[in-house]
Amino acid sequence: MAANYEYDEAAGHYDDQAAALRQQEVGYDPNFVPDSVKSFVVHLYRHIREKNVYEIHQMYETSFQTLSERLFKDTPWPSVDAVAHYVDNDHVFCLLYREMWFRHLYARLSPTLKQRIDSWDNYCSLFQVVLHGVVNMQLPNQWLWDMVDEFVYQFQSFCQYRAKMKNKTEQEIALLRQFDQAWNVYGVLNFLQALVEKSAIIHILEQEKEGLEQFTATDGYDYSGGSNVLKVLGYFSMIGLLRVHCLLGDYHTGLKCLQPIDISQQGVYTSVIGSHIATIYHYGFASLMLRRYVDGIREFNKILLYIYKTKQYHQKSPQYEQILKKNEQMYALLAICLSFCPQMKLVDEAVNAQLREKYGEKMGKLQRYDDEAYGDKMNRRQRFADEAFGIYDELFSYACPKFITPSAPSFDEPLVNYNQDAYRLQLKLFLSEVRQQELLVGARTFLKVYSTISLGKLANYLDVDESTLRMILMTYKHKTHAVDSAGKIISNADVDFYIDDDMVRVVDSKPVKRYGDFFLRQIVKLEGVINDVDRIKVMVAYRDDPSPSKLNLGIGVYRTEEGKPHLLNVVSKAEKLLLNDKSVSKEYLPITGLSEFNQLSARLVLGHDSFAIKEKRVCTVQCLSGSGSLRIGAELLARFHHQHVVYLSQPTYGNHMNFFIAAGITVKYYRYYDEATKGLDFQGLLEDLGSAESGAIVLLQASSHNPTGVDPTVEQWEQIRQLIRQRGLVPFFDCAYQVCKAEDVACRVESQLKLIIRPMYSNPPIHGAAIVATILRDREMYDAWTAELKAMIVRIVNLRHQLYDALCERGTPGDWKHIVNQVGMFTFSGLNEDQVSFLTKHYHIYMSSDGRINMAGLSSKTVPYLANAIHEALASVP
Repeated sequence: MAANYEYDEAAGHYDDQAAALRQQEVGYDPNFVPDSVKSFVVHLYRHIREKNVYEIHQMYETSFQTLSERLFKDTPWPSVDAVAHYVDNDHVFCLLYREMWFRHLYARLSPTLKQRIDSWDNYCSLFQVVLHGVVNMQLPNQWLWDMVDEFVYQFQSFCQYRAKMKNKTEQEIALLRQFDQAWNVYGVLNFLQALVEKSAIIHILEQEKEGLEQFTATDGYDYSGGSNVLKVLGYFSMIGLLRVHCLLGDYHTGLKCLQPIDISQQGVYTSVIGSHIATIYHYGFASLMLRRYVDGIREFNKILLYIYKTKQYHQKSPQYEQILKKNEQMYALLAICLSFCPQMKLVDEAVNAQLREKYGEKMGKLQRYDDEAYGDKMNRRQRFADEAFGIYDELFSYACPKFITPSAPSFDEPLVNYNQDAYRLQLKLFLSEVRQQELLVGARTFLKVYSTISLGKLANYLDVDESTLRMILMTYKHKTHAVDSAGKIISNADVDFYIDDDMVRVVDSKPVKRYGDFFLRQIVKLEGVINDVDRIKVMVAYRDDPSPSKLNLGIGVYRTEEGKPHLLNVVSKAEKLLLNDKSVSKEYLPITGLSEFNQLSARLVLGHDSFAIKEKRVCTVQCLSGSGSLRIGAELLARFHHQHVVYLSQPTYGNHMNFFIAAGITVKYYRYYDEATKGLDFQGLLEDLGSAESGAIVLLQASSHNPTGVDPTVEQWEQIRQLIRQRGLVPFFDCAYQVCKAEDVACRVESQLKLIIRPMYSNPPIHGAAIVATILRDREMYDAWTAELKAMIVRIVNLRHQLYDALCERGTPGDWKHIVNQVGMFTFSGLNEDQVSFLTKHYHIYMSSDGRINMAGLSSKTVPYLANAIHEALASVP
């Protein structure tokens, strides 16, 4: 049996040094297994059997790389036979280990032909088990993506290797003849297609759109105890098929294979940075070759902006160098797309700045068409051809995939190298397109500055005759239109025109302004201003009212029976302790605030035994009050979440809307309060969130809903949770704690929060945070605090019952059960605006115009007074 002890990566450091020294002395021994490798293999095997995805991910991403760096920089890992008995000779685990073994070999060394063939055999065995066996395990998406990615890479590498025939030895040629099916293009395509079909992933994604399946919302993982391996491999195989077809030059088929994945939305492909980049790189390149320039520009812009914002967080990743390389290649491809189709409005300013820095001068030469740039008219075309062709050739050669010729060599003919044939063919096709685009640069330049121009005049400017000009203009129409994946004709034109007899008339293509969205945003802002004015009016009117019986039930502050603000005894005690403690620092806090306050607050909200805290997936920062926390959270979502739409409850706290508007996020609403029942409109809530855009943000109040006091039941919360996961929505709680998927994500979030906070207020205050930390760290003070809180809660509950009883005693019309059913400081009374005005005018009772009452502003003495006022208001005002 496999041993059962905790894996400690650092524990084997001295053993590692000894093992490394041994390898230097005696060379690589495939049967020698250092203790740290034994421990690694045993624990990885155990975690796979237990379906502990988090630990598998940590060992795969971190421990495997660390051991490789320490022990196997220039040698392979121990052979599978040497480690098999440590894992009960488990067949599937051994296949997985060999897959990692070969991947390490390809990354660090140069594989022999026999090793390339053995790796093919291992992939065949592994995929056969997945396709036809029962693989009851969950593996991290990163590992499953790496399997597909490496499978395609090794196929590409084998084709390149096989195509260099000149220097092959007789033994190598004999092996190629013997194993002629190894890395056969049909075998590669068949395996990828079989994984797609067997996984039923296309059907799953279609069902998910109808709300009948969950895949994207769970990142492909199966939380019901099943396996994610086949489904996620099938998903990533669609991207693998896109890559293979791009390598073969079949771009249309490649895009067709990717079609089930909606790349305009977040998906499982974005959960792994390598998958995300590979998908968009190949999608963009295929779009370029099919003249779908707008599609290419749009997707290149999105991924380059994402890399620009996040690449620093991948510096320790094994994929970091590849990320940087693809980043540079995609800038080159974007430069080509924009030269053919100058749609700069589709490019973000940050991406545009990087593009200008890298290729500004070259793009200027590609798009310029004037005498200064190209000399006299006779030499203009030739100069364009010489200079532009050189630039296009350079950009394409640098940025294109490593094309392959999949066919095996003819061993009966003289052996030659043909590894560059596919590249030369694709370059020829591309430069042929460049040649056809040559005169379009000049035509585009003049069409942009004229609304109408005669054919003769334009022909003269371009130094061609009119029949040639008509051919150029027809070519322009042809080249600026393409067929999309649905078979529809789409336009890439930045200038549209038509020919009327001998006149060219340019169509005004000013962008359509979306007045509807503008007015909706202004209406929402106006509502916020009205709410603010309403609150200020209540506060000022109350302050200036001389009546001794005046009552303020508007502002959300807890007050004592005497109507005074309440200072907790334990808070006073904590303040005195801090005042007398000379060791307390008064220095500026870090940007994230008082560390102890953050840690203790997280435990308070999430629980001392929270797995999220133990797994370091919680990022906590101290902000300026609850409003400040929400504003920072809104800004974080605006910068890094793709969907800039938030759904707020109707009604909600008046300032919620302002936080998101200030961050540039569109505000929408979901039904929440049912005026007829004075309770939750749960059906309306489900319907509105069920029709929300995928990826939309949903603001939820954790408890004591403001302003209604109406909370969902535990069962209703569970239905809301399921709906949010099913629809791929992002829950954002009015409670300053969000849990991240992994420790590295939490670190990234904290780093970005620092960048957001720094220019806003830089450092939070220390006094309040120190009081809270003092109370939470001391068990006696913590118990005293909870006792005082409980007394406050009991008092509010009693006030609710007192008001309910008082209204019932007076026979006040209506059902007032909602007063005792609602929770928290606030209750929605059900009074309308006119009735609220009556209370203010005749009883000097102040509250918000929607009838919200702050129960903590009442006392046992004032409850009868309020009940009389409400009774009179209902009798006097309909």
